[in-house]
Amino acid sequence: MEFWPEFLASSWGREFVAGGFGGTAGVISGYPLDTLRIRQQHLGSGSAVSILRKIIHDEGPAALYRGMGAPLASVTFQDRKHAQTHQQQHHRGPVSVAKSIYKREGLKGMYRGLGITVLRDAPAHGVYFWSYEYMREKLHPGCRKNGHESLRTMLIAGGLAGVASWVFCYPLDVLKTRLQAQSQLSPTKYNGIVDCFCKSVQADGYGVLWRGLGTAVARAFMVNGAIFSAYETALRCLSNSKDHTNSQTENAT
Repeated sequence: MEFWPEFLASSWGREFVAGGFGGTAGVISGYPLDTLRIRQQHLGSGSAVSILRKIIHDEGPAALYRGMGAPLASVTFQDRKHAQTHQQQHHRGPVSVAKSIYKREGLKGMYRGLGITVLRDAPAHGVYFWSYEYMREKLHPGCRKNGHESLRTMLIAGGLAGVASWVFCYPLDVLKTRLQAQSQLSPTKYNGIVDCFCKSVQADGYGVLWRGLGTAVARAFMVNGAIFSAYETALRCLSNSKDHTNSQTENAT
């Protein structure tokens, strides 16, 4: 039997493919706002609108999608790419950024910010999936058992789950962005998570921990609504296709 039909015949294979569709939908729908979020966190001044205007004026609309392939490989490349764009223009994509980081900092540089990323993502994902299942059931009672929720339910539940998780973990995301944006080309500004927190608050007040939250929340609703909608829709299509194939096979025999 060929690999592809056999792969899609398994539940985990269909979920893997559906997850790919969901992730792709999320990246495409939210990447411009993610660019703004990271620029806001790193630059430390300016509203989302003023930064958006500056990006389009100085770099063109395509800059909002610069490095879009990076989220599929590593958050390190993505954040470093955005943060260094206004400092250096010689990088031509995530591969160029990866080579530059590895050449200057070695393997350690590729994992910069790993600790705080784990601290951010572990509890945030718990909030994320709990919120999605809770809102999904509230909007469409019984859908967890029959799986017949509407597209509207998936969009709203996914969007609100994304908002809840980002509000929960946002201060850690600000610190993560600042830590990952550091480079050996300039003096090290922060020596770890606690030092980054203390210096950031001392310089800009506690409000710095929520800088760019509005952009992040708007992005979160769009992205996570798209992710869950694309995932659930793709999974249903793949499952229906499998059932149709099985039915044809049974009729033929």
